[in-house]
Amino acid sequence: MFSYYNSERILSISNEWESNKFLTNRLPILRNIIMAHNLGMYNVSIPTILSQLEGFLIDVFSIKGKVDGAIIKTLLNHILKDYGNPISEFSFDHDIHDFYERNILVGFEHGKEIGSDISRNAILHGADISYGNLATECFTGP
Repeated sequence: MFSYYNSERILSISNEWESNKFLTNRLPILRNIIMAHNLGMYNVSIPTILSQLEGFLIDVFSIKGKVDGAIIKTLLNHILKDYGNPISEFSFDHDIHDFYERNILVGFEHGKEIGSDISRNAILHGADISYGNLATECFTGP
């Protein structure tokens, strides 16, 4: 994945984001994520893109109130797998979506072994402090 999503590809994707109405308010943050990622600052880019993805989902679906992991998973299934929706440019292929579900959406409990090298929950809740390296960033396999 790292060789496919190299600096040039990521910049190309970010250029597409510039004209997307769903991302207008997030563009300054997204630009900084791209810059940090391309500088190898994965400890900064990974948690920031994870939180922005969830904020984006909430914005797109105009959700108000508390949102738990089950809702996020449902939204991800809809937006990332449904190629017929109006925001289909955000759709990943199914292998990447499956990887996201199996590795990034993995739960955790403080003090116990983390079940993934890139668990969104463990990263954003401060339990995982070893995620910010190229081995993690390159998603070595599904």
